[in-house]
Amino acid sequence: MSKSENDWYLVGATISTVEAHRKQRRSHYWSVLLWVMLAVLFLSLFQLVLHTGLPSARDDAAEAIPQPGGKTAVGFPDTPAVLLIAFGVSFALIFGSRWWGQRRWRRAFFEALQHPGPEKLIEVSEQATKKARLMPDGDALIAQSTTFAYALYGREAEATRALAEVNWSAKAPLFRALGLACEGIVELLCRRDVPRSSELSRRAREMGAVTYAKWLAGKTRVERLNRIYEAVGEALSNTASPLTLKLLEESAADDSTPALKLFGTFGLAVAMEHSGNAERARRLRENLTQLAPHCAPLHLKAADFPASGQPAPWAAPVSSSLSSPTALGAAGASARAAKWKLFKVVATWGGLIALFYVLRLLAAATGTK
Repeated sequence: MSKSENDWYLVGATISTVEAHRKQRRSHYWSVLLWVMLAVLFLSLFQLVLHTGLPSARDDAAEAIPQPGGKTAVGFPDTPAVLLIAFGVSFALIFGSRWWGQRRWRRAFFEALQHPGPEKLIEVSEQATKKARLMPDGDALIAQSTTFAYALYGREAEATRALAEVNWSAKAPLFRALGLACEGIVELLCRRDVPRSSELSRRAREMGAVTYAKWLAGKTRVERLNRIYEAVGEALSNTASPLTLKLLEESAADDSTPALKLFGTFGLAVAMEHSGNAERARRLRENLTQLAPHCAPLHLKAADFPASGQPAPWAAPVSSSLSSPTALGAAGASARAAKWKLFKVVATWGGLIALFYVLRLLAAATGTK
């Protein structure tokens, strides 16, 4: 799949997700924004139709309008000003709500880590990804969060089973990268195979970069996570560079992303032990004990990861799926379908906006005789 086909695949998946939300009568941030804008447009049209004697949109918003009996009335705000205010309020509500939701999720995530098993963490992850079930690739996101929870507690069998429920060969590169990264976490925390884990993290980072769209939601986050997994592998193998140590330091201090904080703290503790800074390593280990007291793999020492010898072979669910002859087919058809969906959305909204301005011009013409 080329970069262009991958991007169109993701555009089509995004539009399909919005359509699924609409059909399920569920709220969606961008749907809310679009409906607010549509309401503002037609309220402005209503103003022009009922008050054809009012000043046009070129006049000042606060200009007083003479009325019978000597009274005056203040005209409606200028239409561009109304649109600008509506945009500002809508974006403030959308991103404010999103910020608050992410803050609540982070708090719930760290609280779940205080439980002796992964069940509470999986419950929190399911609540965070419940809307993902409406997405064409929602099963990949759900499997990713579930696998991560099981791996933190060293539950290899359950983590492997969660990964195996997804047909990774039928996913776009960005979602395949998620699967490879999850498999790398299982290799690291459950099977303690550091070289294999580092290799999978590197492949995931390279595969996730197969896209032109740098703004794609989640792309930067996936790249950072894959890089920190590689950094932990370097720390465990005692090959950490100054750049790796800087990345571990930044991740350990990052409270916004639980995975970065956990793995950054773990990798930095191992690196400090290798460098002989026992006091710093002890403080980092204590921090890990406070954050995740029951996640046994995060409390392992570098000596617990064998430098040589291979773990027992296993049917790696993601790697074996991606290496099979079954590849992502009909990439061109997916791209054409996504372009047609995007065209329909643009044509619908473009038509509504054009109709609004035509009616606005007609109303202005009939009101200025």
